[in-house]
Amino acid sequence: MKGYRVVFDQVTVHYPGMERAALSEFSMIMEPGEKVAIVGPTGAGKSTVLDLLQGFIKPTAGNITVDGIPLEQLALRWWREQLAVLAQEPHLFYGTVMANIRLGSAEASDAAVIKAAQAAQADGFIGQLPQQYETVLSESVQLSGGQAQRIAMARAMLRKSPLFLLDEPTSGLDLANEAAVTATMEQLTAGRMALMVAHRLKTFRMRIAS
Repeated sequence: MKGYRVVFDQVTVHYPGMERAALSEFSMIMEPGEKVAIVGPTGAGKSTVLDLLQGFIKPTAGNITVDGIPLEQLALRWWREQLAVLAQEPHLFYGTVMANIRLGSAEASDAAVIKAAQAAQADGFIGQLPQQYETVLSESVQLSGGQAQRIAMARAMLRKSPLFLLDEPTSGLDLANEAAVTATMEQLTAGRMALMVAHRLKTFRMRIAS
């Protein structure tokens, strides 16, 4: 899963009604298998870069290419299948733990789901839930921030997508959960392209090694 050559060439993004560009003449090259960290304060345009890559928005000016092909010419559904995303606040829906991990990998076996959960260090706390993997996540069964992130990591591991996007994945976690998520992150990004954004460089110092 070495990935693709992704090029941002002088990309600018202006949101309607905003005087200042969210992103201004931004250029970046990601080579297959490479890990890149973007660090900067709130409003620097980090999340805009991730939104562009996921096809949620289009550049006002400039170009984004994947292996030399303009991003807008790629089939959006296919391209999103090439991405695994770990957000600051992972989305867990009303349904079983098994179904939440399997999201985006409908054909995955139960054994594959459990293996991904074990790799994400989620199997331990899942085993303590009332119905384990068949526990329905709802208002009466709530997970901590660190547990929710590890469910999201298991989902990303199961997808096996070649390009991994991380958007402040440890923001808001306590030190214990941040350490656990960080340790899992190294395994999750091994052998994949990864684009990671954060406010602080030290967030990624343990994670960007191949």
